[in-house]
Amino acid sequence: MKRYAFRLQTVLRVRKIQEDQAKTALLLANRALAEADAERLRRWEKYESITVSNELCTATEFEAGRFRWDMAAQSAILSDHMREERALEVVDARDAWREASQKVQVLERLDDRRREEWQHDVNHEELVEVDDIVTGRFKRGDR
Repeated sequence: MKRYAFRLQTVLRVRKIQEDQAKTALLLANRALAEADAERLRRWEKYESITVSNELCTATEFEAGRFRWDMAAQSAILSDHMREERALEVVDARDAWREASQKVQVLERLDDRRREEWQHDVNHEELVEVDDIVTGRFKRGDR
């Protein structure tokens, strides 16, 4: 009997590549989320560090201070939104990786079943061959 060969080996190889790509995308998404978390923290700390002066100042100084405070607040709020977007990207990447992984597992289980069937057939053919040899010797009178 010839050697075992899984007919969908090429498909399995492609699916494994897709799984690796999905895993890489998940790692990159997690890294982007960590960076977004750090940026969010930095921007909120900057916003919280801005102090409002109770001293008398000119209208221009007041408006400049108010402008810095508004920009820091908007920047901090924007960082919250950016972080949420990165978190959603992680969820999407995790789902894509899970789906790719399941496709690989399905093909691997199919390969295992086909290999077991092939091994069963090989064992059966060997038994038939041995049986034919023994039966042939018995008929000829060889013992």
